[in-house]
Amino acid sequence: MARNMFLALFVVLFLCAPLVRAQSSEYVEPQAGAHELEVFSGSGTGVHGFGQSSATVGNVVWYAGPRYGWVLTDVHGPRFLRGRFEYAMDVIPVFLVLQAGGTTYGSSFDPIVLKWNFARSRGAAPYFELSAGGLATAQQVPRGASHLNFTPSAAFGLRFPRGRNYWSLEFRYIHISDAFITNYNPGMDTLGLLFGFGRFTHSRGLSEGIQRAHAAP
Repeated sequence: MARNMFLALFVVLFLCAPLVRAQSSEYVEPQAGAHELEVFSGSGTGVHGFGQSSATVGNVVWYAGPRYGWVLTDVHGPRFLRGRFEYAMDVIPVFLVLQAGGTTYGSSFDPIVLKWNFARSRGAAPYFELSAGGLATAQQVPRGASHLNFTPSAAFGLRFPRGRNYWSLEFRYIHISDAFITNYNPGMDTLGLLFGFGRFTHSRGLSEGIQRAHAAP
């Protein structure tokens, strides 16, 4: 069941990507001082990770929520790494874990999201991020462990812009563990995909400057 759900999600997002790319028109780079607003949904399946029990392999997670971010810098770095640094926070009110014994419901909060938006003048814009937060669930995750877990994660994705709005598609790794708050801490590693929709907002003065730059011959 877990493999089928993960495969279905992958196929849907893979088919959506060319459509999103085809819709991309005017490209607006997120500038220093911009704020990011996004809603997202993702899913992943349990894999063999850092020595965890094989009991968590094949478990499925599904989550959804909003993001708020701040673009803190202008473009920096060498050519192929040039980009802008962003800090964000994710609130995830819906976090489901499908594991042996049934589905567990919970909520997650990531107060630390460090994101590097690679600079691009056209087409899909890649980004990389690291995040850290916590997960609270109604039942123990994994079974026999804890109701409270930490959720460090890493992701690499593509942003398909349409003016200031964008669609995003990313590959995400999440490690779920209680850091040995309990004696039994098998942990769970998941790999999956996330799909999002959002926009970058700017102050009025910055927005007018961007519009003038695009209007220039």
